[in-house]
Amino acid sequence: MAEEAAPCARFGLRSLLLLATITLSTVQFVNLFYLTNHNTEDAEFAASRYANAGVDAIKLEAIERNIKDLSSKFQETSEINGKLEAIVEMMQSINEITPLQRSQALRATTEIEEKQPYQYTPSRLEEYFIDNAESLEQSNCNMPINNRCKFANQQRDVNLHGRFGVYNQLMKSFTPITYDLRTKLERDNSNIEQVCEVTKIHSNGLNGAFKQGISSSTHAGGMEPLLPTMRSHKICNKRPYKFILNMEYLVHDFHAMCLMLQKHSRTVFIDMGASLEFHEHVDMVESPAMYINKLYSLFGFKFDHVYAYEMKVTEPVQVFERVPNHLMNSFHWINVAVDPEPGSKLNPFTTLLKNFNEDDFVVVKLDIDNAPIEIKLAGQLRNDTSLLKIVDVFYYEHHVMQKELLGSWGDTANGSIAESLEMMADMRAKGVASHYWP
Repeated sequence: MAEEAAPCARFGLRSLLLLATITLSTVQFVNLFYLTNHNTEDAEFAASRYANAGVDAIKLEAIERNIKDLSSKFQETSEINGKLEAIVEMMQSINEITPLQRSQALRATTEIEEKQPYQYTPSRLEEYFIDNAESLEQSNCNMPINNRCKFANQQRDVNLHGRFGVYNQLMKSFTPITYDLRTKLERDNSNIEQVCEVTKIHSNGLNGAFKQGISSSTHAGGMEPLLPTMRSHKICNKRPYKFILNMEYLVHDFHAMCLMLQKHSRTVFIDMGASLEFHEHVDMVESPAMYINKLYSLFGFKFDHVYAYEMKVTEPVQVFERVPNHLMNSFHWINVAVDPEPGSKLNPFTTLLKNFNEDDFVVVKLDIDNAPIEIKLAGQLRNDTSLLKIVDVFYYEHHVMQKELLGSWGDTANGSIAESLEMMADMRAKGVASHYWP
């Protein structure tokens, strides 16, 4: 008898929990999983929330005790069947709850998840550059000039560069998602994992390209490390201007971002510096902003609100003939300069604060080629706790004093590479997936 039970014992406690889902709803199982895998405080919290949802907390405690008892006596095969039957019987009694009570139980699960602290983990290479940021500055005519390529090449990660190649091949071979992800979600988000599975570029997600070397957060998933190149590493080659607007250094974890969506989420793109024509002198078919919209759409993120701010006066007909068909219903062309004053109606963050909330998915791009105004807007995002809760992704072309791009930036350049890296890392640490914009 013991020899026959040995294979069963190797499955472990979580396998028995999976068997129990036959009689337990997904929402209840997730909460039960928390009871058996988190600390006592979380278990008590979940039980109390279940009690408020009309579920007997005493029964939950009995389940917890039985499961713990089962795990401690796992080798005693004669105990297993009786214990499991008792657990399933109690689960069946709990299964008799109304849809409203299920919804309340789901909110209890969400509250437990929100108790888990947000964490940003920079890659080792990013940590190195930030720790040695002062070494990035050199003196040239009494002005700090950063030769970022020289410094970056001293610490270059050839393997990371190669993995970027793998990542971009996976991105290019990805089968487009033609529908809006939100249309597939249940109202209670109970099928979120199933819906988001299709956004993976590899069966192992980003791990299919990067087993290490990139930075990550508990919300936005993996992202490229913040490096002093601030663009593709290819600008350090002999023909830098060929790659000056290359977007292949950006890493997006669309699976992780998908898991942030809710059925009622609104998708918003704020584009500050929305000219559609100033990149035509470079070998690009479309502007970087249109590229980003196209990329998100490829992964099922269809923007239903696009606010495009551009100071250069442009005839509307010239603008809208360049806007793709799928954005026509959501595209707002605002042909005036942005105002960095908090609360101003021409400050795009005012629109966000008055009309959207943290349940929405919000992407912001800042590139208006006016350093003083850009710094004020970036600083507002960095220091406004309400904004930090709303904005999910931030793209920023930070014009600092660096040798390779001074020819392009000219008088708009201000500040140091060290200050820039510290600022972007700080916003990532505060929950915003921040990327350098080309």
